[in-house]
Amino acid sequence: MLEWINKQDDWVRDALRRHSSTATFELAMADKEAILAGVRHKAGHKPDSKSTAPVFTPIVASDLKHGMDVGKPTILCSLGPLENVGRLAKGQSLSFALDGITLVYGENGSGKSGYCRITKKLCRSLSSEDLIGNVFEEGDKLPAEVMVRYRPADAKDEEEPVEETWIDGTPAPSALRHVSVFDSRNAQLYISQNNRIDYLPSEVALLEAHAANRDEMAALFDAEKKELEARTKVPLPTGYSTGTPASDLVKRLDPKQKTLPTVKEIIDASEWEEGHQAEHDSLTKKLAEDPATRLATADRVAATLRDIDQTIATLGSIVGNAGIEKLSKAVDEVAVATSTKSALAQGTFSGEPLTGVGSDVWRRMYNIAREFARSADFADVPENPGDPCVLCQQPLTEAGSNRIKRFNAFVADAATKALEQAQASLDAALNELQSTTIPKPAIVEKMLAEYAAISTDCATLANEIQSFLKSAAARKLALENAVTAGTFDDMGELAAMPSAKVASAIAELDSEIVVLKDASKTDEERAKNKARLAALSDRHLLSGDRETVLARLADLSDLLHAKSCATIVGNQQLSTQITIIRRQLLAKGLGLRIQKEVSELGLDHLPFTVSDRSRDGHSYFEVGLESSVAAKNERVLSEGEQRALALACFLGEQPEGGMHGIIVDDPVSSLDHLRVRRVAKRLVAEAKKGKQVVIFTHNLLFYNEVSDAAAEDAVPLVKRVVTKSEEKGFGLISESDEPWMVRKVSDRANYLRDRLKEFEGVTAFDTDEYRRKVKDFYTDLRETWERLVEEVLLGKVVERMNSDVKTQSLRIVEVSDEDHATIYRNMKKASEFSGHDKAAGKDAATARHVDMKAALDALDTYRVSVTKRRKETQERREKLESAPAGKTA
Repeated sequence: MLEWINKQDDWVRDALRRHSSTATFELAMADKEAILAGVRHKAGHKPDSKSTAPVFTPIVASDLKHGMDVGKPTILCSLGPLENVGRLAKGQSLSFALDGITLVYGENGSGKSGYCRITKKLCRSLSSEDLIGNVFEEGDKLPAEVMVRYRPADAKDEEEPVEETWIDGTPAPSALRHVSVFDSRNAQLYISQNNRIDYLPSEVALLEAHAANRDEMAALFDAEKKELEARTKVPLPTGYSTGTPASDLVKRLDPKQKTLPTVKEIIDASEWEEGHQAEHDSLTKKLAEDPATRLATADRVAATLRDIDQTIATLGSIVGNAGIEKLSKAVDEVAVATSTKSALAQGTFSGEPLTGVGSDVWRRMYNIAREFARSADFADVPENPGDPCVLCQQPLTEAGSNRIKRFNAFVADAATKALEQAQASLDAALNELQSTTIPKPAIVEKMLAEYAAISTDCATLANEIQSFLKSAAARKLALENAVTAGTFDDMGELAAMPSAKVASAIAELDSEIVVLKDASKTDEERAKNKARLAALSDRHLLSGDRETVLARLADLSDLLHAKSCATIVGNQQLSTQITIIRRQLLAKGLGLRIQKEVSELGLDHLPFTVSDRSRDGHSYFEVGLESSVAAKNERVLSEGEQRALALACFLGEQPEGGMHGIIVDDPVSSLDHLRVRRVAKRLVAEAKKGKQVVIFTHNLLFYNEVSDAAAEDAVPLVKRVVTKSEEKGFGLISESDEPWMVRKVSDRANYLRDRLKEFEGVTAFDTDEYRRKVKDFYTDLRETWERLVEEVLLGKVVERMNSDVKTQSLRIVEVSDEDHATIYRNMKKASEFSGHDKAAGKDAATARHVDMKAALDALDTYRVSVTKRRKETQERREKLESAPAGKTA
């Protein structure tokens, strides 16, 4: 361990020393900040004037003093009172034995699992479940609130437990982090995924704690990177020339660049003084008179005017008088053809069943039918008798054939053709108008700005061009409206077309270009002047952008720093070292423990293997089948085998010698009675070591098995019962009762005698509430007679919820005819008032207090009688178990 540590960076060695200063290897906030500063220093961060460089103190052998966390455990004392946990009643408190076993029984739906869900939030658990309020009540649900009492590992026996109100959504008490919880959800995770190893040798635990701190820092650096990357994606100011000192500096401000400019370089390149401005003005004037510069301007302006000249010519033919005449004529021709066609249709189809034949709508429909007919290999719409109709696809009758022939003749008529041609001409003219693009005024002004700046005459012509284009746009809109309205009365005025003036201007520019080409010859001085002017222009631009550019430099520097820090805190190397140490010190022991638990729970017939690995600085194990075909455990194992394997993993991962408490919820679901006993004995064995063991169950067989195993091994046992009632709700805790099904006859009789007090002085015998209470009393009385048969009359030879047959108890069993008669009469009477539905004619009068007392007295009297008789029977039969006495003379 130390050999590896001594090869690490100073910040790592210092961080490991800080971790090792506490038994849990947890870091104080000050230590975290110091480690973070160490990482930033390693990444090249320079401290400012207010701070100093970090000082590193490396870990040494004497710092590695904390062993595996298997010492004195934290004890969970109680949960509750609680609020806002499902439908659990307020004011209840579930206390736990400080040593031995706490056996918590609750029927399905009693609220037992609600308490277990709380422990999954507070303690170590592979899964957790949301603690929600009562979903059957309206309104917002407040977070669960639980009073937790526990005795920390370092507490003295005489100290009072720590009381802490925990609110869901806040961190659980750290002292409870080693109390482990097992339930059905966790069971599935143990057999279907890699599970983190939480109990580790100190060397591995130290490195994992350091890995967790690295993860925290990596998350911080990742957040920094995301924020900085978003900021550096915003484009920087543009407008710089290529190859100038300023533009080269700006170009280097890119996340892909490994070397960034310095602050000094940017400041030096952006200084702008009076001398710079004077030089810039002088060069600008000098180069403006340069033939090459003037030539470039003339070329651009001439090209712009040629484009505008073409636009003016096109608009003149489309929106001028010729265009108006063309569209007006096309509209008139369509109107005449439409009128002619309508008259023809009225004369031709006046006798048709439907009106509107020959109209535009009908014609469009008919043209579609014609296209369909041609797609079906007909020359035209079928018209002969027997041909299929293209609409209904039935054979045409004679009348139908004649009608189709009239339709075809009408469509083929010259008038129809004339209408189609007139409409096509109008559509073409209108399309030509609508597809003509006229530049917007702002764009035209920008295009002509350079030309207008040449002279006053040029500015005047530029205004005329803009006026014409503006009036052409208005004329275009008027023509579109006129086509729709069918009238061309008001077309507005069209400004004079400046075509001749534009052509003349182009000619003048062309002549000037010829002259300037001869005059412009590139020389070395002009090139230097242009380069210097570009450099000065970019310097001036950078002086205005300096604040933005420096901010970008700072962001990029921070981004490179964050990336470097993220690389430094990467966990790959650490994971490798954890694997090496873990496999030397832990993996074999973990595998053996799980294999031992597998054997304890009767799974020897299945070949399992335990494997381990590291990921992101954490240790994980997995239990799988050794099979020739890769298969998941849940696809091969039965439900019972899966549950037993999961419990084996849960118990096996507890550290050797560890004393941390365990909490299990119904661990025997789907297990047969033999494995139920194995689990009971195994959990009792854990408690016998001195561990706190809490068991939640609704299985009475398991409840009895745990009780018997605890008694056999002299393990302290406390029992809790969770019930529900209509009045008080769910999760009601009883610390003195046992489940009704396992109570002795005497306990049940005493309980029923207390219940009798509720009936004293009652006079309203016909209410539903009274009848329900009587019914409940006699139901419990009938069940007590049934329990009496098991416990007293048959001496517990066989019992429900118990897998043993106690043959030795037969010595006290004797059943006579009188026993049968007594039990028959009393069971019959109890049944009359309990849960059986009777015919109206046999409905007996509702029992009174005196009747119920007499029925209970009969049970007690019979119990005492049989108990007395059992003693006599036992003495008589014990004599039969001995050899008979020999005769002597």
